[in-house]
Amino acid sequence: MKESSFLSKGGDGVGPTRRLQEDLLSRIEARAANLPNAVELQVEQAHLLAELGRSQQAAQVYGRAVKSRAPRYPLTTRAYSILPYRGSASPVTVVLLVAPEWGNAPFRKYLDDQTFLTLQIITDFHDAGLSLPPHQLVINCISDGDSCRSSLEAAEGLAAQSEVPWINRPAAVSATTRESNAQRLATVPGVRTPKVATLPREFFANGHVGELLEEKGFSFPLLIRAPGYHTGLHFTRVETVEELMAAMAGFPGESISVIEFMDARSADGQIRKYRVMAIDGKFHPAHLAISKAWKVHFFSSTTPDLAEHRAEDRHFLEGMPEVLGPRVMETLGRIQGVMKLDFWGVDFSVDAHGDILLFEANATMNVQPPEAGEVLSYRMGPVQQIADAVRSLLFKRVGCLQ
Repeated sequence: MKESSFLSKGGDGVGPTRRLQEDLLSRIEARAANLPNAVELQVEQAHLLAELGRSQQAAQVYGRAVKSRAPRYPLTTRAYSILPYRGSASPVTVVLLVAPEWGNAPFRKYLDDQTFLTLQIITDFHDAGLSLPPHQLVINCISDGDSCRSSLEAAEGLAAQSEVPWINRPAAVSATTRESNAQRLATVPGVRTPKVATLPREFFANGHVGELLEEKGFSFPLLIRAPGYHTGLHFTRVETVEELMAAMAGFPGESISVIEFMDARSADGQIRKYRVMAIDGKFHPAHLAISKAWKVHFFSSTTPDLAEHRAEDRHFLEGMPEVLGPRVMETLGRIQGVMKLDFWGVDFSVDAHGDILLFEANATMNVQPPEAGEVLSYRMGPVQQIADAVRSLLFKRVGCLQ
């Protein structure tokens, strides 16, 4: 749906926000009138009425709704949230699609309220029969193909309702599960990926699980993780079947990802994990984490603590093409051709042959700015460049200048 003039009017910011609230309310009321048992729509209606200052009517609608039955999501959860616009010019009106709990790309921090008027939708709770208010851009924040399948399926359904540009189409995100990436990126010249299999817990109940894993091409040591978790949570290395079973017992979920362990150490025994962000097809250095531990994250690496490792990180941030070399940069370009995302990141090391050893590639990557005055302050500029690139992408998609 194209942006219409009633949302494009400038002013003090209150006008565009209120007009979007009123427009969404009218659509919800019309939809709810045909679905008298749609408690969720009535609760959303009550929230909007309250925001518009019609508290008595909101209380009546809310009271009727909760008397009939409990909604399928918590009363305090909003399927539709309008983030107030506080600018003076015409806003850029954005629909932001999110999953209900985790697995969302950090786009919201790039949407300042002086520029953007944002309607956030939790796709799992969206009523498929509800038409969307006018908007200029859809940003799909749902970024984890392993844990957000239902959210991505619902987002795909929304694609039929919107003719405006999108950031990160849901189908492209759905293809970025760890197992899928391991299979499809293994065919890219210059990329080494570990073998990955996501298996139901019933698979491990067999008394011959070691032999079954061997039949699938796995050997110890192995890495195992609960799908959908990041920052090293529910992710460990196991040396034996006994260690595997003990570790699994503390993992959540109905399935376990088994991952081939690949030695990523450099000649000096350190693992160097590079993070590169890909924004609108261009690559931006995010960090170099150095550690002797197999599980490498920037916050737990020795990069923040050791001056020589900070120097390596800085050199990477200031001269990524030189540090990685043309072979690796060309390989990153080939990976981009497979990913087909507008915003994503990749964690990897480089082996002695100049091949990328892939850790992960998806849209969940975050880049945190350093605290002011700390020894990592040299990172502030590159982090800002990534933020600027994201904003340039947004304005390019809506066809306007910043």
